[in-house]
Amino acid sequence: MKQEEAQPEKKLTKSQKNKAAKKAREEHARLKAEAEAKATQEAHAREQAELKAEKDTQEKFAQKSQMQQNEQQSQREKEVHNDKIIEQKQIEQKEEVKKTEEKNWIEERWKNDSIGTNIEEIE
Repeated sequence: MKQEEAQPEKKLTKSQKNKAAKKAREEHARLKAEAEAKATQEAHAREQAELKAEKDTQEKFAQKSQMQQNEQQSQREKEVHNDKIIEQKQIEQKEEVKKTEEKNWIEERWKNDSIGTNIEEIE
């Protein structure tokens, strides 16, 4: 009996047990709600990160595509410019050939006229 007196057992009343159980349920519900809220926040953060990564990828692709289009346009403009230069040089060469041919024809005609005049003078 002395042992029983040394360690008196505290028996909880039904009301105290119910209060403790209620408190435990409330604590469990609170912890569960916090865990769910944290999981929801993490899921939202992951979703936002994925959306941002996708948006960044699309922007990089769009920039790369725009750069390629600009480069292609620039190349086409250079080709058109070069074609115009080549065309102009060809026109100038044709004009030069035509002038040279006219000059040669005039010189040949002049020589022939001179020879004809000289022959007439000799006769």
